[in-house]
Amino acid sequence: MLPFGVFTAFSTIWLGLINPLGMGPGIHKAVREGDTNRVQIILAMHPELVNAAEPVGKGFYLSPVHLAAERNRIGVLKLLIARGGDVNNPGKAGSTPLQFATSNRNREAAELLLRHGATLDIFSAVALDRRAEVEHALRLADMFGAAKIIANFQSRGPYFRQNALLNWAVFGGHPRMIDLLVRYGADVNPVPSPSNWWEISPLHTAAETGAFEVVDTLLDHGAKLEAKDYDGFTPLHRAAARGDVRLAEVLIRHGAKLNNREDFHGSRISDLAVNPAQVSNNTILHTAADRNSPEMVAFLLANGAAPNALNAWGKTPLDLIEAEAKRLNRLDPDIHVRKEAANTALCLKLLYRYGGHRGSQEK
Repeated sequence: MLPFGVFTAFSTIWLGLINPLGMGPGIHKAVREGDTNRVQIILAMHPELVNAAEPVGKGFYLSPVHLAAERNRIGVLKLLIARGGDVNNPGKAGSTPLQFATSNRNREAAELLLRHGATLDIFSAVALDRRAEVEHALRLADMFGAAKIIANFQSRGPYFRQNALLNWAVFGGHPRMIDLLVRYGADVNPVPSPSNWWEISPLHTAAETGAFEVVDTLLDHGAKLEAKDYDGFTPLHRAAARGDVRLAEVLIRHGAKLNNREDFHGSRISDLAVNPAQVSNNTILHTAADRNSPEMVAFLLANGAAPNALNAWGKTPLDLIEAEAKRLNRLDPDIHVRKEAANTALCLKLLYRYGGHRGSQEK
């Protein structure tokens, strides 16, 4: 029979209280997996772990409550709150659990946090479409001439890249909230600077998150279809990268150019010391091919995308697909690889049908 101390040590590792590789308490893993029973056992043995910080990047940490809110683990979140989990702790993540819930459209988690004392900040209020509260704040600010400043607030927590308040309305999918913010001066076409080059426009946010329901609203307010983000991507590039045909269709209907290129603005190159030789110059179709998305490839070709455009390295979309096919052939054929190989075959068939061929640098 094992001595009690040895049994406890083995049990502790088995439960995940301590990661044997020294990578932090296992409560975070249990929360991510939504394993309520395991979290309950861990907290019964070590209640102090309810607000334990886990490093997830250089200089910032997440608590179990942050993770449960981010992943909408409602059962786990209820348990953590009941055991003393801090619903207002920004910790070293720089953002509260409520902001993690609202930025991921986890309304149920957000409402649970609010019922248990979470402070409603303006970013979360926008993401939850709480227009009355947001308009009240903007009206108060307007009395002091500060409404435009508030309407262009940016979240700056280190876990989130810099996001304007209008972007929170976009990934919440709230057209009327967008109308409200723009009425008070929110900028639909922010210009990135060297200090916030990673900021993306609301229309890029819509394309990146699939929020097609707000695209018309943003365009009505003057959002630029051909604006470039920090990767040199237009919103249509972003939709193609996600394989989001529905959103791409909306953008093209409004006049988005099919053969625009990922080129980086000259200011980006000078400001950020980007090596021009590393810029791909990919078209939208190159991006869809690179993501191995037959639905998007078919859609773009049917709408007139140039099948043989060359990127900066003289490669056509067909070159990219053939390179992916060769890579997949070298891998063990598990379910995922077989699915990707089937997608590659469809992409090749489509490109051949539309006259696709290899680029001038193909050897």
